[in-house]
Amino acid sequence: MVGQVNVSEQRSALLVVTGLLALSFLVGAILVWLADRWRRRQMSDETRPGEEMTSFRALYERGEISKEEYDRIRTRMAEKLKQKLNVQPTGSKLPATPVAHNRPEPQTPTNEPSDSPPAS
Repeated sequence: MVGQVNVSEQRSALLVVTGLLALSFLVGAILVWLADRWRRRQMSDETRPGEEMTSFRALYERGEISKEEYDRIRTRMAEKLKQKLNVQPTGSKLPATPVAHNRPEPQTPTNEPSDSPPAS
């Protein structure tokens, strides 16, 4: 009987060790999954400078921010982008500020004769 007790103790010890090993692998897999999920969320939250500039331009065109505010934001974003890309500043200026409401005016019909032949 002494030999059988020893075997059953070994089996129970083996089951405990196997269970703890499986549990540690499961916990490790969950931690890797959570870290990957967190990393992807951080990457998706990061906006691109072009997207940010487009949203600020839209605010300016709608009149929600002034030209001075838009120019200040544009200058700061250009500086940050240059630092991020490690670009040396040049003497050139940024492109001109977009004109608010730069949509073409609709043509109104007139009764004046035109040079083009009438459509038939």
